[in-house]
Amino acid sequence: MGILSSEISTPSPIPRVRATNVPGIGVAIFWCNKNVTSCPTDPWGSGAVGGGVSSGWSELSALDWQFTAGKYDPFTQVWVYLIKTGKIEPGVLSIAGSSLAQYDGLATSRITFAGTTNVSSRSCVQTSPSAIRLELPTIAKNEFGKTGTPLLAGKERAFDITLACDPSLNVKLSIASNGSPVQNVLANSIGGNMATGVGIQLFQGGVGSQTVVPLDVKRDITTTASSGNNQPVTIPLTARYYKFGDIVPGQIRVSTTYTLTYE
Repeated sequence: MGILSSEISTPSPIPRVRATNVPGIGVAIFWCNKNVTSCPTDPWGSGAVGGGVSSGWSELSALDWQFTAGKYDPFTQVWVYLIKTGKIEPGVLSIAGSSLAQYDGLATSRITFAGTTNVSSRSCVQTSPSAIRLELPTIAKNEFGKTGTPLLAGKERAFDITLACDPSLNVKLSIASNGSPVQNVLANSIGGNMATGVGIQLFQGGVGSQTVVPLDVKRDITTTASSGNNQPVTIPLTARYYKFGDIVPGQIRVSTTYTLTYE
C-alpha cells in the first residue's frame, strides 16, 4: 500500500486547502508520483482532490492506494498554491512541517517546509506633512455675513493632502468633527481669550469650491490605476471661517484629525 502523510499546517473547512497562521490565507499542496511529462500542469483543476492516482496528483494526506508488485521509480513532484480564503490580515506567514511518501512501509521521499514571509497590506505613503498647519488671515467681526454661513470672499485658505500609493487602491478620507455642536463645522477651542460664535468649515477642492466636506464620514477619494508604484494622489481642501452665532472677538484655534483608509 502507498501512503502519503503530512504534518504541514492543519485542515481547513475548504476542500484541498489547509489553514495557515495568517487569517485569509490557506495553502494547497499536491504531490505527484509520475514523471514531469505525465503529470498535468494544473493539479488544482484536476478533480475534487487534485485528480487522485489516475492523474498523478494527490492532495497531501489524501493518498491511500493499492499497488501491485513491480518497479516504481521514486518520482517526487510537489505543487504549492497559496489560496485566498477570506479577508487577509497582514502578518508573518509561516508554513512549516513535512510530508512523507511510503511504499509498503518504505519511505521513498520527504518534503520539508520551513521559513517565513511577510504579508503586508497595499497602502499609501503620505508625502505632505503628517501634521498640517494652516494659518488663516486675521478677520474683523464686521466682515462676517449672516449667522449660519461660511465666509466666502478672500479669507479662505487652500491646502493639499498628498500621497504616493500602490496600484489598485480605493483611497478614502474621513475628517473628525471632534464633537462640534454644529454639523460639518469645526468648533473653536475653549478658553478665556478664544473667540466664540465662529468656527472653520472645510470644502472639497480649491478656493472656488462650494462643496462642503461632511465630517465623520468616510468618503471615496479615488481609485489608483491597476499598475505602477508610488502613484501620486492629491486631495485638495479649502478652509473657511464660519459664523454660527453671535461673535465675541478673540483667537481662533481649531484642530481635527483625519483618517486615510486604503481598500
